[in-house]
Amino acid sequence: MNGVVKMAQLDNRSRSGKSILSVYVTLLFCLLVISFGNLSFFNATYTVAWLMALCLQSIFAIQEKNGLERLYASLSLSDREVVAGRYLYFIGHFCVAMVFAGGLSVVLMAMRDEMIQVPSMITATAVALCMFTLIISIQTPIYFALGFIKGQRPAALAYVVVLLIPLGVVFGAVVYDSVMSAVLAIFAHTLAIVCGCTLLSVLALVFSYRISLRCYRNHL
Repeated sequence: MNGVVKMAQLDNRSRSGKSILSVYVTLLFCLLVISFGNLSFFNATYTVAWLMALCLQSIFAIQEKNGLERLYASLSLSDREVVAGRYLYFIGHFCVAMVFAGGLSVVLMAMRDEMIQVPSMITATAVALCMFTLIISIQTPIYFALGFIKGQRPAALAYVVVLLIPLGVVFGAVVYDSVMSAVLAIFAHTLAIVCGCTLLSVLALVFSYRISLRCYRNHL
């Protein structure tokens, strides 16, 4: 476990302070732009999921450019620790961004005298986590297998896949009454959404980790 944390810290240090800061400045800018319309908690978490998934994968570009595999080996980091640490790096920054964006949205909602609904916030957080983990679960094995430059186009399909899921649900709900009833029934139960999104996120990460580990070993 120490090696996994060490790898995540190394990923964080591999990016310059300005590079990491630029990610959060970009996030703040996007949130402020949205706030001119309506920065709901869901909009904030949705923005975090997409933006962090887009920005954090640049660590693979740094790894490829500087040949960091040699550094990992010199630090006695195992293949498992390298791969698991990369996922911990992603999840860690996602959590920080969620706290930042969630806090900002709550402050703005309070300033507008809007009602803060905790169940809706929990649901939005679970959905955002699921979206983020699905994107990185698809992209990470691709980047470990192909590298950043060659993997950019195939990895972009992750955004299409994750976008098609809610669109498919909406389409099904519009066309079929049974689907609409099922969707409304699920969204009426916060616990069901949270458990479902969490379970899907965990399964996606575990499956993705195993594929990434194999891809990384083959790459080496």
